Amino acid sequence: MIAVVLGWAGVVKAADPHAFTKAIENFRLVEGAAAGVLAYYVPWLEIVVAVGLLFTRWRKAAAYVALLLLIAFTVLLASAQWRGLNVACGCFGASDKMQTTAFGWLYLRNGLLVAGAYFLIKSTRIEP
Repeated sequence: MIAVVLGWAGVVKAADPHAFTKAIENFRLVEGAAAGVLAYYVPWLEIVVAVGLLFTRWRKAAAYVALLLLIAFTVLLASAQWRGLNVACGCFGASDKMQTTAFGWLYLRNGLLVAGAYFLIKSTRIEP
């Protein structure tokens, strides 16, 4: 499930990096070239992590990266809430119109994904 969510989010954002750059800039933490770099690399990182979750050999490492990404995304949402920003999440590209005022749902969704990533880390055994 985490692979599907991350993969879908990555593909949608990679298809329109300009829109994702604007979503990143709306959080008012980075702008310009830094936002552009993030808009280019984060979706591809999500896609690579999603693929890694599908393969037993890479699953644990991919789950660690997914966990870190999901925690970072949650911290960004909390930052937006704390600063009173009302911006579209941007989690699933330009089609994602969910405003960050829906924090309860966003925290629940991210919490479930974090729990899933943690479960994968704990349950995946690395075999030679």
